[in-house]
This record gives sequence, C-alpha cells and structure tokens, in this order.
Amino acid sequence: MILGFANNKDYRDHIAVVKGDECGKEDVLIRIHSNCLTGDALYSLR
Repeated sequence: MILGFANNKDYRDHIAVVKGDECGKEDVLIRIHSNCLTGDALYSLR
C-alpha cells in the first residue's frame, strides 16, 4: 500500500510504502530515506 500525507511541522508532502497490516500495532520498524534519489537507489555519494 502507498500512502500520501503531509507532516504537521511544515506541511510538506511525503509518501509511505507499507507492507502488511500495521494498523493499531506498536513498535513498527521504519526506514527513512534522504531527499537524494540517486543516493538511496544507487548508493551514490553526494
């Protein structure tokens, strides 16, 4: 599932890719990516 949302600090748009049903669960593991697509996808250095 892909979810779109805006954060509550500066209201910028984000997406979350969710695998499985995490609704109502605690201690869910996450991974946060930087704004650098080539760094995240291809492991390049800035």
